[in-house]
Amino acid sequence: MGRLLDVLVNVYALLGTVPFLLFPLAGLSAYLVVRDKKKAVRFAADFTMFFLIGSVSVIYDELFRTSVKGFWIVLLILLLLTGFLGNLQNRVRGRLDPDKLIRAVWRIGFLILAAAYLLLLVTGIIKQMIVAA
Repeated sequence: MGRLLDVLVNVYALLGTVPFLLFPLAGLSAYLVVRDKKKAVRFAADFTMFFLIGSVSVIYDELFRTSVKGFWIVLLILLLLTGFLGNLQNRVRGRLDPDKLIRAVWRIGFLILAAAYLLLLVTGIIKQMIVAA
């Protein structure tokens, strides 16, 4: 069991380091199976979101080295987004639809974390260039 866990951790680490490559690979793979571009892009975004959570968390931790870990910040953002969208859905429709709420949070979270990933990646590169100079 320990070896299987090690393999899974290593695969996650490998895929988590390059989520910008994972998105088109997942989208292409899904498109080859379902032959629907819209469903393939949705699957790719949903699949890549798992790896973006880890990537953004680790990059944040490496850049800022604060006592608050990046994972908890990402989780807080997703929970706040869930609260805001749930409140909005309740006000507009008069009831909550948990499936639509979770799907919306997951996809908006993908957009937020993709932007955060790019921002943190560029910040990290600039920081390394300044330190090396």
